[in-house]
Parts: sequence; C-alpha cells; structure tokens
Amino acid sequence: MFNPEKDTASFAFILYRCAIAFRNELNREFLHVFKEEITVDFWFVLSVLWDEDNISHGLLADKLSRDKASLSRTLDLMEEKGLIKRITDTDDKRGSKILLTRLSKELKDKATQTAIDFTQSELKSLSPIEIRELVRMLNYIYSKVKGK
Repeated sequence: MFNPEKDTASFAFILYRCAIAFRNELNREFLHVFKEEITVDFWFVLSVLWDEDNISHGLLADKLSRDKASLSRTLDLMEEKGLIKRITDTDDKRGSKILLTRLSKELKDKATQTAIDFTQSELKSLSPIEIRELVRMLNYIYSKVKGK
C-alpha cells in the first residue's frame, strides 16, 4: 500500500540508487567493449558533442549538469586519449571550445549501439508504453528540479 510520507521520503534514495547502479553497469559494458578507451563519463560528454561539436566548456558543463571543475578532469583524460581537442575560444580568450577528434567521430556508432543494446537489455521487462511513460516522468521531475 502506498504510504505518501514514507514513499516520498525514500524516492530520492531509490532514484539515486537506480541511477548509480545503471551508470556502473553501463560503465562495465563500455569497459568490456572498449577496454579503457571509453568510459561512461566519456560517453556522456561525447553524446553531447556528437550532437553539437565545438561548444564551450561552460555550455558543455550546463548540458551535462556538471560543475566545470569536475568536467575539467574528465576533459583532461579525454584529451590524453585523443577523444577531444580543446582550442581557445576566439570570442572569450579565457575560455576554451571542445572539439571532437577523428577518433571520437569513428567511435560514435559503436558506442551509441553499445549504450542502446545495454539499455534495451536492462529495460526488456517493461513495455514500450511503460518505457515512454518512465522517460516522460523522469524528464518532468528533472525539469521541475532544474527549474528551481
């Protein structure tokens, strides 16, 4: 039976636990497929850049809901692996733009398919309607929280 007080209080924990478990398992899948070349954190960054290359560090941080400092470390590692290149922003010399490399462009299809296959496998017990509703509700909650 639904207990509004108890169930609402535990919602944040359940959502957090689910997100962490999903992230960790997806990371294991990426490590299995790509070894050390792509991690789930790299894939999140690349997913944004595959849609919109040549964006500022700040805009990338906003799109990922990450702070600039933690994103900087990820970008350093990605640059070391040849997945991105940083150039000085011509509009703002204090900032940088993040660009995809040929390597990261070549990895797009395989990385995207890996994420799709993993997600479909994990959600196979849900109907397409349930998945659409889950995504709709999560996006709604995110927009409410982010809008504050």
